[in-house]
Amino acid sequence: MLNWKGDELQKKMDRVVPWAINSIMSECVREAKSNVPKVTTVLQGSIQMRMAKKIGNVWAGLWGSFNCLYAIFVELGTAPHDIFPKTKKALFWEGAAHPVSSVHHPGTKAQPFLRPAADRLYPLLIEKIKEGAKT
Repeated sequence: MLNWKGDELQKKMDRVVPWAINSIMSECVREAKSNVPKVTTVLQGSIQMRMAKKIGNVWAGLWGSFNCLYAIFVELGTAPHDIFPKTKKALFWEGAAHPVSSVHHPGTKAQPFLRPAADRLYPLLIEKIKEGAKT
């Protein structure tokens, strides 16, 4: 005769899965902070996590760079682009010979700090769930 333990299993999974997700996200945050190409408190401090929660039948957590507008440009780089003044008629900076109407920026090389952490640690999630299920 079949001994149904589905409810018991569901309770265990609802305990283990968020623990595993939070564990992996926490490691991702720690690693991403150490991957930041230039040590700045703004960019490093923006790397955070939001605890996993159940949405319908799915557990989901969120981690990444919050509140740092330039993080995406560091992570993915930028294509060459022109810069124009927003509020003035010209651009000028210390050391420039004279004001200019625009500047051509050659773009920046990507310096990923989030993706390497995710690429290395996400595959460990299933093992983390198995580890938690043994307890």
